[in-house]
Amino acid sequence: MLGETRSNLLWIMMLLFCASCAKYSAQFEDKTQQQLPNAPLIQTVYLIGDGGNAPANQSTPLFDHLTEVFSIADSKSTSIWLGDNIYPVGLAPVGHEDRALGEHRLKVEMNSLKNFKGKSYFIPGNHDWYEYGDQGVLRQEEFVESYMTNQELHASRGQDEYFVPSHTCGDIKEVIVNDQLVILLMDSQWFLNQVDKYPSDHCLLHSRKDFENQLLAFAEKHKEKSIIFAAHHPVYTYGQHGGNISFSNHFFPLRQLNKKLWIPLPFVGTASGKGRTVVTHQDVNHVMNKYYQDIIKRAMAKSAKSILVSGHEHCLQFIERDDQYFLVSGSASKKEAVKKGEGTLFSMGEHGYAKLLYYENGQTWVQFVALDKKADSYTVKFTHQLKF
Repeated sequence: MLGETRSNLLWIMMLLFCASCAKYSAQFEDKTQQQLPNAPLIQTVYLIGDGGNAPANQSTPLFDHLTEVFSIADSKSTSIWLGDNIYPVGLAPVGHEDRALGEHRLKVEMNSLKNFKGKSYFIPGNHDWYEYGDQGVLRQEEFVESYMTNQELHASRGQDEYFVPSHTCGDIKEVIVNDQLVILLMDSQWFLNQVDKYPSDHCLLHSRKDFENQLLAFAEKHKEKSIIFAAHHPVYTYGQHGGNISFSNHFFPLRQLNKKLWIPLPFVGTASGKGRTVVTHQDVNHVMNKYYQDIIKRAMAKSAKSILVSGHEHCLQFIERDDQYFLVSGSASKKEAVKKGEGTLFSMGEHGYAKLLYYENGQTWVQFVALDKKADSYTVKFTHQLKF
């Protein structure tokens, strides 16, 4: 009888624990779906993150879907690829056994843009820097520039570069979309880790302080406009980089290495999930990451119409905190569970992407598109007007 009571108590504790874990299903602050206005659009910005994990010699359902979406988008459109364009490491040298897979994964992303009339920008993420450092990023830049400039619509796009910041610099790329909207494209991995390892005489920025000064100057310059701050790393996140992991990963942490390793190690899984956030600068509680967050938030505060868009977490999140917006779109080729946290308006651990819609009447809206397993198609999961 005592053993049965203990067993029941254990199950109750596990269910309560599971309820507080990160989840794959959609979570909302308000499930009421808003409707887009019937007004002229001046710009649509597509946000695709962490897309570099296509299987060898195959595309993916999401990129097939994006190919159709981009083919009907007009020239008043921009796509931003938010880093980790190749998994698991940067582009290998020509002749290396991993080169073909790296090229393939980049091509799957770029092929979706073949009939896209708008402009596109690829920024690097931490995985693009791994293994080969600046040389891997340089090789990726050269490959992307070469491939994209040979696309049929390149001449009509009026675009001079696709991979930014260029030459592995920390220099922030300023894109003036129109008289109402500016995009600031950043290499946050350069800031977090590489700035001291790869000094470049040909770059404008040589230190984190240089990065801070330039970002704040750009934010001040465009403070009357809408500003999209685009970087790989988020400021706020309630996924694994924020210390939140799924029930499965709490109790069976080895499945993150091999899906067949159903070995229960609950304390190890929980400790690794929480402990990693202060060990690696890839997670939000690391001191260097907090320095990065502080700079981004101070820059965003200069404009009443700013938003940070990022990838890194393999999920979708839309967060409002301190009258600022933070969007995470990092599930183009991988997915992980996510928790509903402070300021979360929407989150989901499913393959998908986001888009920002800017209207002639001054309104700004966000939509998240994700896989609907029941319909076996990609559908809009969340639509919301920003309080600009």
